[in-house]
Amino acid sequence: MTATQRVLWAWFWVAVCAGAILVMSGESFAAGQTGRFLKPLLEWIYPEITVKQIVEVHYALRKLAHLTEYAVLAMLSLRALRLTIDVSILRIAGLTLLIVLTVAGVDELRQSYLATRTGSLGDIAINLVGGGIGVLLVIAVHRLMGIGAPAPRQET
Repeated sequence: MTATQRVLWAWFWVAVCAGAILVMSGESFAAGQTGRFLKPLLEWIYPEITVKQIVEVHYALRKLAHLTEYAVLAMLSLRALRLTIDVSILRIAGLTLLIVLTVAGVDELRQSYLATRTGSLGDIAINLVGGGIGVLLVIAVHRLMGIGAPAPRQET
């Protein structure tokens, strides 16, 4: 695979991830919809669970989903940026978080126009934390494995 193909492939996966996030922010994944599946599952696993506990678990899982999906977006974006531009890891991290913030902003703005969803600055903050976790994970793993900057881009 050529360097250009690697770059295009990396950005393809960023686009797929961002698209999946935007699909999941639609009405099909509103709390009422996901609760319909989670409630029976929780009652089957824990027959003594209360309605209050179900609501708390549901809320926590939804916020954990925010953290996870934006951590994945950040990891994919960081990789794509590292393959695309030759700048310091600090700048790459900043640009990665800018991508996360952009997707999160579009996501929450879109939700603010849907009847079953609400846009939230708090969710944008959670998404940024998830993005930060993704960036830190990639940097930590690279440091542990001794992976440095990507090789210079050359066509093969």
